[in-house]
Amino acid sequence: MPLDSRTSAFPRVGVVVLNYNDRALAETCLRSVMKSTSPNKDTILVDHASTDGSAEYLRVLFPSILILGCPVNIGSVRARNRGFHEAIWRGNDYILSLDNDAHIDAHLIEELVAVGASDRLWRNSAPPLNACLPFDQLNESAYV
Repeated sequence: MPLDSRTSAFPRVGVVVLNYNDRALAETCLRSVMKSTSPNKDTILVDHASTDGSAEYLRVLFPSILILGCPVNIGSVRARNRGFHEAIWRGNDYILSLDNDAHIDAHLIEELVAVGASDRLWRNSAPPLNACLPFDQLNESAYV
């Protein structure tokens, strides 16, 4: 059965964006995510202790997204894992991971979900979400 992105049955997708000291790039990335036609996206920005005011600036521009701030720069792997953990905890069915310099097509999320829903091999290539470690047990090698 084809997926209909106009229904609430469309899978929920967590979009995790990493940022460090580049609010202009992050703004462009988040604008492209917000223009996505996917109805059930849950956008989470993980900010690595930026000193340029990125988190505050983006929080004003995008009040509907969750911004997770880190008191210190914990590195890309741990920051990404923090975003993944939050996306899983929030009940997302899929996770799309982006760096702040990414710009996505408006239909990308729907296309990726369609592939994931229709391709058994692709769908089974990742570990089940319940196999992930709690955030406090993650370290830089947890998912490398």
